[in-house]
Amino acid sequence: MQNDLTIKQLLERLETLEAEVAALRRENRQRHLANEMLRLDNERLHDDNEQFRQDHEHLRGENQQLRQDNRHLRDEIARLKKNSSNSSKPPSSDIIKPPKDPPRRGRKRTIGGQPGHPRHQRPPFDANQIDRICLHELPPQEVRRRRLRPLQQWRVLQQVELIEKPYAVTEHRARCYVTPSGRIVQAPMPPEIRRAGLLGPNLTALVGWLKACGHVSYSRIGEFFRDVLNLPISGGHLANCSTGKLSEALKPAYEEATSALRQEAVLGSDETGHYHGRERYWTWCLRAARFTVFHIDPTRATQVLVDLLGEDFDGILTVDYYSANRAFARRGEVRTQYCWSHLLRDVNFLRQLGRPPQEADALNISRRFDRHGAPAYFRFLDTPGVEPTNNGTERAIRQPVLDRRITQGTRSVRGLRWCERAWTAAATCSQQGRSAFRFFRDALVAYLTHSAAPSLLPASP
Repeated sequence: MQNDLTIKQLLERLETLEAEVAALRRENRQRHLANEMLRLDNERLHDDNEQFRQDHEHLRGENQQLRQDNRHLRDEIARLKKNSSNSSKPPSSDIIKPPKDPPRRGRKRTIGGQPGHPRHQRPPFDANQIDRICLHELPPQEVRRRRLRPLQQWRVLQQVELIEKPYAVTEHRARCYVTPSGRIVQAPMPPEIRRAGLLGPNLTALVGWLKACGHVSYSRIGEFFRDVLNLPISGGHLANCSTGKLSEALKPAYEEATSALRQEAVLGSDETGHYHGRERYWTWCLRAARFTVFHIDPTRATQVLVDLLGEDFDGILTVDYYSANRAFARRGEVRTQYCWSHLLRDVNFLRQLGRPPQEADALNISRRFDRHGAPAYFRFLDTPGVEPTNNGTERAIRQPVLDRRITQGTRSVRGLRWCERAWTAAATCSQQGRSAFRFFRDALVAYLTHSAAPSLLPASP
């Protein structure tokens, strides 16, 4: 009976184990199915991850391209925002006028004389300058009727007027003679009269002044002679007056001033474009303390400064940060004073854009001081005669810019030489307080009479 109980227990135990095995098998199948599902999910996730990775690489490439496009657009916007107030660009290149700074005192300055400024009036002509006096008096009958007593007191109004014919025509005649053999002999004409031609020194100097200082085209000068002076002159003859005899008359003074540049202690230099036919030339301006020289050249390279100033120039050159100026300074170890106006405009440009210091434009400004040191920007503090800016030279070069915009440049070598010499004489006379018209006339008289040419250089103290 005990054995039967044991067998029964074993059978129950066996059934329990079989049930547990069956449960384990079911659980194992479920886990196998779950593992299979996880494997499938893992493969799907792997595929999704690979797709995401590819999408990420594509988006990163797009992001890099957008960054490049954004930087390009920012640079393009910055380039378009550059004008004469925040860069080294000349005012003539401005498409629109840059906005002005607001008034310091909160209100716009009125036109005309300002409060507290002395009144300026033209001094009256003296007795030697008056050609005619007209007396205006009341009729004697009215004086007697009103019992008026005349005084030696007059209300004076001086009036200046063009005369009907503001020029004199002189006809020079050389008598002809006949020899016993029948040959015609002519009395000699004075060489200065023959060389002057139709227009004398004063009228030729007037043509030169209108062209060089007034920036008037030859056609408009012809209209002025015809309408105002009642003297019709062809444009070709007017051009020959300037580029011919007057240009040759100014040549000695121009060459003397150009040679004197190398001995100057301080010089300012700047350049601007010039139209010569269909070619692009450059007008160089070199300004000393008492005279200015213009030079027109096909190139804007350093060699122009070398030709004008020499390899051993020992003065100080006030210039902007243009590469030719830097190369000339390195080439001969020339002392420079870089223009603060250009530097402040570049800094103002960065301020307007809000560029961070690591940007290229900001780093370029920082490198200027690393490369050239403080003296290149602060030499004006301890050197007499050196200005912190190059504004004097820039003001002088505005006249050629105006001439270029109005007359559209030159077309011949004679025209180039005329512009160099006439602009030099006009700028120097303005700098010294002299009359450019009188200098033109005196130079022409000296040229016609083969006498010593006047000088543009100031007299030694």
